[in-house]
Formats: sequence, structure tokens, C-alpha cells
Amino acid sequence: MLVHRGPNLPAPWAGFALLLLSVAVVLAAAFVVFSRRDA
Repeated sequence: MLVHRGPNLPAPWAGFALLLLSVAVVLAAAFVVFSRRDA
């Protein structure tokens, strides 16, 4: 898996930020689904 280094962002931090972003998207989607199902 290739990680493109940003101007002032090391590769590990870029991967960590990408992981956090994906987790946040999944949690947001699950929250929307559960709220719609509850309502």
C-alpha cells in the first residue's frame, strides 16, 4: 500500500489520519441508520 507523503505530514501520521477518517465515516453512517430506524 503506497502512502503519498504530504508537504508537512509524515507517512505514519497520514495513514493514521486516514484510518481515523474512515472510522469516523463508518460511525456517522451507523448513527444515521440507527437514528432513522429509531424514529
